[in-house]
Amino acid sequence: MEYRVVLKILIVVSIFGFIGGIILSSPQSFGLCAGDQIYCFDPYDEIIGQPLGFFSVVLFLITLILLFTKQAVFHLWLKFAIPYLILVTLLLAVAPTSNADIYGLDRELIAWFTSALFLIISLLIIGIKSWKLRG
Repeated sequence: MEYRVVLKILIVVSIFGFIGGIILSSPQSFGLCAGDQIYCFDPYDEIIGQPLGFFSVVLFLITLILLFTKQAVFHLWLKFAIPYLILVTLLLAVAPTSNADIYGLDRELIAWFTSALFLIISLLIIGIKSWKLRG
């Protein structure tokens, strides 16, 4: 499949992922909770909703950038992205939903950190590879 088609599919997936993340994180805002119940999807809001929302935004930004790059840049990024996302998914699956330790490493913090790291590494890969291909 042509890489720009894959990127367009990733954009659509990231949009739906973001919408799904918002719905799972705030079901009461969409009338999905009965009565005055606020956390009717608990604990799925933190388990699935927040990480899905964070990574969807980052994936959307990265795929938009990749639309304007060469195929070699996309393939190099993909070699990084697939294993990274698998490892992060496993890490989030075993991370505690909340943690009262001094470090406070819980699922939400790990999702924020790993999505920011994914963005930074992706931008570095895209920038360096694009620069090398120009020269």
